[in-house]
Amino acid sequence: MAACRPASARVTSSCARWCAITWRWSAMAAAEGGGAMDEIPELKARSPILLGMTACVILLTGLIGWAASAAIISAVVAMGEVDVAPYRHPVQHPDGGVVAQLLVHEGQTVAAGELLAALDNAAPRSELDFIEAQIVEAEARLMRLRAERDGLDFPVVPVSAMEDRVRMRALRAQLRLYDARRETYERQEAQLLQRRRQAEAELEGLIGQRQELEAEAQILHEELDNQQVLRDRGLTPSTRVSELARANARLAGSRAALAARDGELRGQITEIAMQVSSLGAARREEAELQFAETGRQLIELNARRAALLTHLAALEIRAPAAGVVHDLTIAAVGTVLRPADVVMQILSAPPKPVLTLRVSPDEIDYIRLGQLAMLRFPGLTARELPDLPGRVTAISAATFADERTGTRHFRVEIVPTAETLSAVGEDGLVPGMSVQAFIATGVRTPLAYLIDPVRDHFARALREP
Repeated sequence: MAACRPASARVTSSCARWCAITWRWSAMAAAEGGGAMDEIPELKARSPILLGMTACVILLTGLIGWAASAAIISAVVAMGEVDVAPYRHPVQHPDGGVVAQLLVHEGQTVAAGELLAALDNAAPRSELDFIEAQIVEAEARLMRLRAERDGLDFPVVPVSAMEDRVRMRALRAQLRLYDARRETYERQEAQLLQRRRQAEAELEGLIGQRQELEAEAQILHEELDNQQVLRDRGLTPSTRVSELARANARLAGSRAALAARDGELRGQITEIAMQVSSLGAARREEAELQFAETGRQLIELNARRAALLTHLAALEIRAPAAGVVHDLTIAAVGTVLRPADVVMQILSAPPKPVLTLRVSPDEIDYIRLGQLAMLRFPGLTARELPDLPGRVTAISAATFADERTGTRHFRVEIVPTAETLSAVGEDGLVPGMSVQAFIATGVRTPLAYLIDPVRDHFARALREP
């Protein structure tokens, strides 16, 4: 059982026995009388030394026992601040430009999406106006071409377009072009139809002539037959028969000429009909080709218009979140912004503060998620606050380099508990306020603090290279 007692208990019992023996020996010496002490001068001289040695032994054994048994909580001490990074929204512009409007000032509270500043948009606005005018013209051209393609009348200008001067001018211009092209087509068609009517009229007259010649030829043929019979009987001279034969030949030639002219006129009529048909087909084909080309142009113009609208919208610098304007760098209207420059920051109130601490890479191995940390806020010196609890919620996967010193550290996030927030108050933790954290890592004895460095030194030293 004695072996099971702690070291401090064993040391205490040993000291008690040593003290009891020492005092018992002193009492016995006193009972025997001062003479006995006088008879032993060496013992009398050594008694203070023995008492001092006894006290030293008692003190040393007690100190060793305390160092071996006392429990000291070890912790990693880290400095940091109340984090505002998740709630610090930088306001930047990707292209930069000249500030035309500045609508906020330092410390002003803004809502999400509120207009903060606007850059000069004269050049893109002019280009947008030009593109929109081209779009209106292309849309009006499509209306005209659709009417020409489908053989429809040009639609009446809507009332809504009358209020837009650009659209009204474009529609009127296309209406005039539609009327001019229709008049040209109708004039060409009328000319062809006139030629057709003339050919048909000539053909009709030619048909009458052919009929007359046919009748005359029939009569002449009968007369020639009769004269030939009479000539054979000697009742008429041969000259008469010859004259009738020559007349019949001339009549046959006239009939052949009329037949040729008849075929020519019929060919002209057919050709004119084909020209009239091809004239309309060519007009529709041209309208169809121009309609497709104008449609492609309209798609390109709308794409350019969308890009310009996006660019113009980007020239309006708006608040990414609700909060307070901080670190405003725009001095006045006319300031030139470089691309990606941070012109200001919007600080939004965090729903729950997060403490960001810097931990040395040599101590990060002791940190675990969920560890308890005791927090001190040097900025709250006016209020006597005890150490307040918090919990480790995040540990960075890699180290970060300090921009000023160049030293590397891990970033550890600690969330204060409800007890801490209640003790500090709703507005007690201000973004950027410094904080000191003691992150508990385990329990060690004072003797371990003395022995561990020596043991680690020998563990590294007693090795062959």
